[in-house]
Amino acid sequence: MAGKVPKTVSESEPISEIKKVTEPIGQKNVADEQVNPATEDTLAAQLDITLSALRDAIEIYLERTTEVSVATGDATGGSTTTLEDTNVVWVVSKWTDAIAEITDISTGKHYFVTITSNDENTLTFSAIAVDIVAGDHYQIRMVLAPTNLNKWGGISLTGRDVSLDLQHLNADLSTLATQTE
Repeated sequence: MAGKVPKTVSESEPISEIKKVTEPIGQKNVADEQVNPATEDTLAAQLDITLSALRDAIEIYLERTTEVSVATGDATGGSTTTLEDTNVVWVVSKWTDAIAEITDISTGKHYFVTITSNDENTLTFSAIAVDIVAGDHYQIRMVLAPTNLNKWGGISLTGRDVSLDLQHLNADLSTLATQTE
């Protein structure tokens, strides 16, 4: 085995190359140490588990980056620049920069506006072509950016840094990808 260079498999290589690297290689004597490398099935299982954990982490992150907050209702009044709903009590400025879709009940047309401010029951936005009247339906949408991951691999975190987990994940992937031929 002297002179053999470890083969590194890149993610762009076909699966046949990965299988070549992970073929059963039996026992080898390396530096007077008996090493019993894993078989293809064991490596494949480890790779599946590692990839599964990575997929879970990515899924959690994507859920966090695409979370949408929605409020719906029917206006009780308004103008070309405001929508009032006296049936709600909003937190002041909660909807700033959110998008409101307002449906004019007389025409069925949909107007999309960016909310510039709100108080407890009134949204304010740039002027649209019609006055908001009682019965006009609205939906408010806001994409929320992640500020902190509160779960890792489905387990609640208690304020710990996940960079150590990522280091272990990187180490696991390197170990699986680099094998001697």
